[in-house]
Amino acid sequence: MASVLPRITSNTPPQHGDKQLSMSTHQALSALITRNKAVDESTNRLSQFLVQRSVPNVARLTTAFTGPAAVDLAVVPGLLITNSVGFNGGAAVVGGRTYSFRAYLPCTINGTSGGTIDWSGGTATISAFQATGLNHITATAPNLLKTTTLAGLTMNAAAAYTLSVVEGVFTASSSGSFGPRLATFTGTATAPILGAGAYLELTEIAS
Repeated sequence: MASVLPRITSNTPPQHGDKQLSMSTHQALSALITRNKAVDESTNRLSQFLVQRSVPNVARLTTAFTGPAAVDLAVVPGLLITNSVGFNGGAAVVGGRTYSFRAYLPCTINGTSGGTIDWSGGTATISAFQATGLNHITATAPNLLKTTTLAGLTMNAAAAYTLSVVEGVFTASSSGSFGPRLATFTGTATAPILGAGAYLELTEIAS
């Protein structure tokens, strides 16, 4: 018995409910990338939605970052996510939407000066924030820190940290950027360092 399903090719226009879209997915994405006005608004919105939900927004350190030798937290510029992954640009974080994030932060932290990390480095107003940091300490069992505030710390001790892995979720009440801040825990003897390869991954999960 012959199949009753239609044969799909790269040139077959995709279906959207009962309405056939005007161009193939490949053509729609290509048009969006070049900001071609031939893309209609419904196709534009659908493509934006798919990209924002399936493509993480990632910031990565290509070289080590040395934080301040002070207890005052400072933004880590290389891990500050400022722009949307959408083709039309815009803020990394949009008000009214919910995001998950994950950070992998290899580090060199002096055991006396220690280190602190929070997530107030961006400009977006954040609500319903929660995050957990699993921190490896040289010659000591790892410690686990949980916070339910943006200014809460996922690293916070006079300890020789070598790695921090953080996962969290939040809802934005206004649009802007998102990223961590870094400082020493106590004293000013030795500045904390985040190693090359550290990254922050941000994904929209609800709107």
